[in-house]
Amino acid sequence: DAKREVAQVAKNYIMAEAPTSFGKESQHTGTPLWSTVTIDIVGDGYSVGPTKKVSGAWDLGSIIEFGSAGGQILRPRTKKVMKFFYKGKTWFKDRVMRGSIAPNPFVGRARDKLASKVPIIARDVFLREYREAGGR
Repeated sequence: DAKREVAQVAKNYIMAEAPTSFGKESQHTGTPLWSTVTIDIVGDGYSVGPTKKVSGAWDLGSIIEFGSAGGQILRPRTKKVMKFFYKGKTWFKDRVMRGSIAPNPFVGRARDKLASKVPIIARDVFLREYREAGGR
């Protein structure tokens, strides 16, 4: 159906726009943000976006998209300490004070690219279904 195809194209655009690293001096070793982009059924439509959580309840996609003020304390969810890399050195800490994050509107950029494609996708789906139903 047309909604599903638009959702799939939106997922591809979001995955392409998602940042691959989160800072100049940091090295991200967990699951990349682009690989957490999912399509969920919501009512009679679809919701598309990244689903990666950090520090229990924080949605990493939203933090990167809109930015956030620093000062929050991050704690490990399942282990006693967190392992991370900073300035070429491996660190083990039981908590870390997170610095501020500048906005990176990657979902907004994907939305802008998708906006021009929606009418084309809808037309193609309509024509395909029309032909399959016996139309010309």
